[in-house]
Amino acid sequence: MSNTIAAIATPYGVGGIGIVRISGDNAKKIASEIFIPIGKRNINNVKGFSAIYGKVKDSEGIFDEAVVTVYNSPKSYTGEDCIEISCHGGTYIMERVLNAALEAGASMADSGEFTKRAFLNGKLSLEQAESVIDLINAKSKLSAAAALSVKDGVLNRKINLLIEETTGLTAHLNVWTDYPDEDIPEVTDDDLRTGLSKIKSDLEELLKSYDKGKIIKDGVSTVIVGKPNVGKSTLMNALSGQQTSIVTHIAGTTRDIVEETVKVGDIVLKIADTAGIHSTEDLVESIGVEAAIKKTSASALVLAVFDGTSPIDDDDKKIVELTKNHTALAVINKGDMQIKIDKNYIYDNFKYVAEISAKEQEGMDILSDKIKEIYKINNFDSSTPMLYTLRQKECVMKAYKSLIEAENALDMGMTFDAVNVCIEDVLSSLLEISGKAASEEIVNSIFAKFCVGK
Repeated sequence: MSNTIAAIATPYGVGGIGIVRISGDNAKKIASEIFIPIGKRNINNVKGFSAIYGKVKDSEGIFDEAVVTVYNSPKSYTGEDCIEISCHGGTYIMERVLNAALEAGASMADSGEFTKRAFLNGKLSLEQAESVIDLINAKSKLSAAAALSVKDGVLNRKINLLIEETTGLTAHLNVWTDYPDEDIPEVTDDDLRTGLSKIKSDLEELLKSYDKGKIIKDGVSTVIVGKPNVGKSTLMNALSGQQTSIVTHIAGTTRDIVEETVKVGDIVLKIADTAGIHSTEDLVESIGVEAAIKKTSASALVLAVFDGTSPIDDDDKKIVELTKNHTALAVINKGDMQIKIDKNYIYDNFKYVAEISAKEQEGMDILSDKIKEIYKINNFDSSTPMLYTLRQKECVMKAYKSLIEAENALDMGMTFDAVNVCIEDVLSSLLEISGKAASEEIVNSIFAKFCVGK
């Protein structure tokens, strides 16, 4: 099989431009067989980052005009010779260009193979490669900024610094224990404790960053709860910008869970509108109420909606009781009308409260600010290293546990050789984050999540 791969790099469908990407040792040769340049410049005599206009052909003849962009090894995305053919963006044309490249000797790329080659050729660390798919899938300004910061190496630089510090500790221990007769500075308990304490503190900061990083990347699972007719569905529609939930003046209109992904400010909410929670003998309604209660238990954030035009009643108190052990934001709705609710009761029972009118879409900025406050997103700094994937967190957690074991070994008076085994485990886990010690299985599982052509 050829080591030169090809794939369509843009989405299928109809568009102005579609791109077919070719990468590998024979990328230029293969591209030259299917591309006829207009003029004296051709694929083999131009510098990297050059574009050439011409025609695309296959065994049946010329079938499209295109612009070819040439990237020379190692200054390309993959680190190999890379050619991108920008043709007209229709399914038939793009597939024909791809088939022409395959007939000329290229192999069909696997999912994520271009980025995998970038990783294998040292163009990206493993966490930087992971950020590529996060950047593609970004649903908000924050998630895009976060993915770009990882792509630019913010996390990688922090991990490399930790690797350097850990390597320094284990190297000093190895040299001092292996060459006792040499004039090497003695390693003391205090030296080790100081070094381990610094690394431990940095690992703890990284672990703390995961929850915020996951929220920025994946969004927050959210449920809207409240008694019937408080405006839950109206709020859902206001957040989604469309009639996701049916709204009427009749209490109990929503009987099933309606789910939608919405963006509130810079935060993505995976939000569910539920049936009104209240006492009922109606079988269908009772099933909906039970589903709402279960959804509340499973969600990270609860938007507890209260009717600002009505006094607090027993059903409202049930909502308060249901949400008291959850991360909850009380929403006092219908602020465009005369307010009769006891606001002090709401403020006494909820740390976070937003007063809005979902119908008039008033106070939605307050709602957004409160959610940012809950998750401490207001002071988000993309230059601060953060963990964004479960794999990264698990690697840091393994490093942290090994470091604790090293400290415990010191406390128990064990030999420095035993302590060093634990420190080497810390180093191994850190190397796994950047991919320097990751197994082939882990690497393959990461790139399998990518689309073909990236």
